[in-house]
Amino acid sequence: MTDTITKKTMEGLTTTLLSETEDERLIKYALDIARNPDPGSEIEKNTKSIRNLPDEAYLKILLDQNFDSLIYHNDIILGRVSFQEHKNELTESYNWHVFDVYIEKDHRNNGHGTELVKKLIISSQENEIQALKIGKPKPKNKMTDGEKALKHIIYKLKQEEDNLSIIVCPDLNTIYNRYSKTL
Repeated sequence: MTDTITKKTMEGLTTTLLSETEDERLIKYALDIARNPDPGSEIEKNTKSIRNLPDEAYLKILLDQNFDSLIYHNDIILGRVSFQEHKNELTESYNWHVFDVYIEKDHRNNGHGTELVKKLIISSQENEIQALKIGKPKPKNKMTDGEKALKHIIYKLKQEEDNLSIIVCPDLNTIYNRYSKTL
């Protein structure tokens, strides 16, 4: 039964960047998430003073600060991966720091998180991004469930390095695009 639901759910799935959409449903979804970050998270600390701004102003500030989300959806929203672009001044290249991968509870443990990160990798390659930094490395005994899920995704991607043209460094929580100009 679960396989049938998963296959049906995956039909017609698409990904949309928040920065490139005018779909009010996706914008509202992303803003709801951004206004309610995990307690103690970097995004909570960095947005505390602006979270009560009107939607349009809040979204503009987030996008101006190079925050974005790739949203995975069809007639329902399955999840998202949120990231911020950073410039490496030394190499003049760009990296994406992934700070949130979230799959709605009813759709977890079916590979959606890995598929979503794969789509982000492809998007990063199209945008000539050197690397994706996924969360912050932590000792296993101090990881939250979400951080453990991210680590699992990183190890799954390690097995697909050749197919995705990437180099995965699990200990650094980093994925390098193999054909980046700076590698």
